[in-house]
Amino acid sequence: MGKLCSGFGKVAGRFVEEMIYGIQARGSVSLSEIARALDEKITLKKLVDPLSRNLDSAGLSNVISESVMDEGSLRIRKNTLLIFDP
Repeated sequence: MGKLCSGFGKVAGRFVEEMIYGIQARGSVSLSEIARALDEKITLKKLVDPLSRNLDSAGLSNVISESVMDEGSLRIRKNTLLIFDP
């Protein structure tokens, strides 16, 4: 998580951590399922709304994409096969 969230501030970093945890815990990318996985003491709607707002943050996807590519590039060697399935 540290490497993935290093390009964010404290709030955005926590958001990314919670999203990844929720996706892994519930096996779903649905915001309501992610919110259920977080098991907070507030209503589901009050948890889904800020998650939704944070998804719309400017540059969020760019920073995550860059972090994932940087980390992945460390594992690619001369003989590594890259297979793309659009």
